[in-house]
Amino acid sequence: MALQLPDWYREDVNEDAEAVICDLFEWLLEGCDIPVVTWMTDEMYENPRPTLRVHRAGGRANASLPIDEPVIQIGAWSQSRRDSWRLIEFTRAVMEAVSGGFKVPRSTLGPSGERVYTQINDVEEFSGPIQLMDEFADDRFIPVNYRVLIRKNRRYNADHYRRILNNLPS
Repeated sequence: MALQLPDWYREDVNEDAEAVICDLFEWLLEGCDIPVVTWMTDEMYENPRPTLRVHRAGGRANASLPIDEPVIQIGAWSQSRRDSWRLIEFTRAVMEAVSGGFKVPRSTLGPSGERVYTQINDVEEFSGPIQLMDEFADDRFIPVNYRVLIRKNRRYNADHYRRILNNLPS
């Protein structure tokens, strides 16, 4: 059975933070043959090639502002530790550059065919590059965690839903 939510609820209020960061790096790496993914397949581990893996690793919604505050982990993976470090340093330079605010061009177009943008308000490196220490540890995988502030749709905020909830029949 398919998930069905109430008609008054808008699902497009919050941006998918992983998709925003994927769109940013897909746009910047166009023509470089470096996939940007949210999930590493077995084949990617068996036949390594330069890849960025983007993963939401927590965060919170800011109820007082129309802001989502995810912690995004970006991991670089390649055939060698050296290339992984080169790739993660590229991502660090980009994330530092967008930290003052940046409109990310999205991969989807708006209803009239216009380019859609998502505002990143701020980026903070939360935890720098590390070598993982777990059973899947591989010195070719280097993750960095960022706290990213992404603007939500201002129209559909907590006040909007509070008005709806207050007017629902009991």
